[in-house]
Parts: sequence; structure tokens; C-alpha cells
Amino acid sequence: MMSASRSTYRLLCTPSAVTRLHINLSWKNKLKITSWPTEWFAKFPGLVSIGLFLNPGSQVKLSAETVSSLPRNLRHLHLGFVDSISDDMLSYLPPFLLTLNLEKNYRITDRGFKNMPESLEALHLPENTITSSHCIPFLPTTLKSLSIRTTDEISEALVRQLPALTTLRLCGSVSLPGPSISSLPTSLKLFNWSLKQGLDTFEMTLLPTGLVDLTCHILQDPDNTLASLPPGLLRLTITHNTPISEKGIELIPRGLTSLELTSDSSLPSAAIRRLPPNLQYLCLLKNDLWTSTDIMDLPSSIHTLKLGQNANFSNACFAILPPSIYFFSCKWNENITSNCIKYAPPSLKRLELKVLHVDSDEQPIDFSFPNVITMPRYSRERTKAGSLIYLRCFDVYLFELDSLTGRIRQLDIAPKNVPPFYPGPRVN
Repeated sequence: MMSASRSTYRLLCTPSAVTRLHINLSWKNKLKITSWPTEWFAKFPGLVSIGLFLNPGSQVKLSAETVSSLPRNLRHLHLGFVDSISDDMLSYLPPFLLTLNLEKNYRITDRGFKNMPESLEALHLPENTITSSHCIPFLPTTLKSLSIRTTDEISEALVRQLPALTTLRLCGSVSLPGPSISSLPTSLKLFNWSLKQGLDTFEMTLLPTGLVDLTCHILQDPDNTLASLPPGLLRLTITHNTPISEKGIELIPRGLTSLELTSDSSLPSAAIRRLPPNLQYLCLLKNDLWTSTDIMDLPSSIHTLKLGQNANFSNACFAILPPSIYFFSCKWNENITSNCIKYAPPSLKRLELKVLHVDSDEQPIDFSFPNVITMPRYSRERTKAGSLIYLRCFDVYLFELDSLTGRIRQLDIAPKNVPPFYPGPRVN
């Protein structure tokens, strides 16, 4: 809303044309609302999807009257930091709701699941810490996507009562016993294992064989565990793992198109040639060892390459990126300048650079990208007036590249949640 284009504003002036309105206030430190903003949504009678993500300081209290006043034709409702929806209020939701996304909600108990709309197809309730596995028998039978946290283990008998899900995310610190894993719905295609308990080789073999997308922890014997992945897997995200060797990468299903490793364990350069041949998306958030030479060994099919912690590249490395590359991300250093577009393949349209700041207020990327738009930086020290001020340790810049014109245009900068004022002189 705050950065909408002119065409977007013109569209908002035509209420009947707007069917989806999602408002994110999380980065607006000063704007805190205390009641449901009925007037924001009432202007658009055709809304079928409503979203409101508040900042943590907002204290919006919903009542049964407010919930019952939502459009009766509403199909999708997304709320964040609105922690006043309780069990009884669920019965007042629009009767034909398809999606209910309640982030940062902690008030719904097992009893409340009886009041969910019978038409619900997607339920996202990942932070609720008072829900147990005994809510499962009350889930709508129409449910296809479920994200839930339980306070106890889910028994095999209860797992068998799950609807015919295609997407499942399990959160929390409890474990999932082997018999329960083997009883997961055979219809499951996407499984996000956000449990503290990691997957080992035996548990991996129990997963539904039809999985195409898996997010999990691997804590022990990663090479053999990777060898037990479902054979038709297309997308794999590993959030915690011990180091994976060249052998482990070679055992990953050859049809994999997306691989993301988010842990501190870097993938050795010797494993690059063992990556699946049709890989299109590769994200190594903590890898900081690869050099330009290593990039030459990547599969030619890669269109997205994210090496956000790697600062070992220069302008010349853009010439050896995979020929189909569309998005490239790395850590900025003084050897990457606006001249990189002269070396980049025509397919490269997005460049993301993470810039770490030194102790001073200088932002050296200004010299490498003369037209870059930066944001003011602040110190954590106190001003002479006693105000506490803020310092960002890094910025992430997103650029658009146009090889035909040889121009680089900045699209965005993050993070944005900084005070909109100059901090004043520092205290010595």
C-alpha cells in the first residue's frame, strides 16, 4: 500500500475491480491500530481475499460481531498478530471460507476446531502452543493444506484420521514416531518437517513415496539419509545438517530441480559436478567458500543462484554464470560494480547484493553503483537528548539488469524497518 504505483492507486479508485486486498503494516513502526479497520475493507464490496498483517505493538481486538461482519462471500482470510480470535469466534467466520491463515495466534484450543468452516481447504496455524494432536478428528474433511503445532506426539491412530492432504507442515519440539510417519496420507506432495527431531535414514524411508517437495532437518549420517529420499522428489530444503560430502550429493534423486541448504555447513566445491543435471534453483545461504572457477562447474540449467554469504566474486565472474541464469545473489565487495552488466549473460534480469556495513556511517556501495538509493544508518548509541537510535549491520539491494540498453535499475532495498528521522549527534 505504501509503495503502490500510480496504476495501483487508479485501480484502488475502482472498488468493484478489487477482489484481493492484503495490507502489511509490520514495517511501519509508528502506525499502530487498536481496532479492526472496517473502513479499509468496506470500500471494496467485491473482496474475496482479505489480509492484515500488523506490527507486534498493535493491540487489535476482534469480537464476534467483527468476525460475523466479514463479507459472506469471503474465500481467503490471512491475519498476523491478531491474537484475539478464540474458539467461539470461529463459528462466525464466513461459511464458504477456503483459506484461514492465523499467524501469531495462541488462543485456539482443540475444541475450537469443531467450529471451523466445513468448506476449509487450507489452515495455517503454526505458532499456537496450546493445540494438541487431539484436534485432528475435528479437522474439516475438505482440508488439503495444513500447518499446525502440537504439544504432544501424534499417534499412528490419529495420523490415519488426517484428511487427504497434499501439503503438511508440522511444527514444534515433539517427535513423530516411525509408525506415525509411515501412516501419513499417501496423497501428500509437500511436507515441511519443522520439528526439533531430525530425520534419519530409517525415518526417511517411511515418508510417502509420492512426495515432490520436502523441507526437513538432517542431524546424523546425511549421506545415507539423502540416499533414502523419495525417488520422485523435485524440491529439497535442508534447514540443519552436518556436512554433506560429494558422495551425499551424488545420491540425491537425479530429477531434483530445487536445492536449498540453510545451515552453516558449506557444500564442498568437489560436490558441484555431482549436482543433479537438471537443477534450476540452488540456494546456499551460508556458503562462503566457492570461487569463480567453481561456478563454471554448475549445471547449465540453473536459473536461480543464491550465494548470499559469498564475497569471492568480481565483475568477470558474471561472464561464466550458467547460460540460463535469471537471478543471482551474493555478498557485495569492491570488485563488483555497475560494469558487471557488460559481462552478464542476456538472461540475467535480477541481481541481489548483500552489503555489510563497517562501524562508520559510510556506505561504500555508493562508489561502485553511483545511482544507488541508500537508506540512512543509525547508531545504537544514545543521542545527547537521550534517544536510543538504530544501526543496521547490512542492507540487501535488488537490481534489474537490461542487457539491451546496458542499464542497471534499482528495484528495492531491505530492511526498511528503521526510524524515519535523523538521529542527531552522538554521545561521546
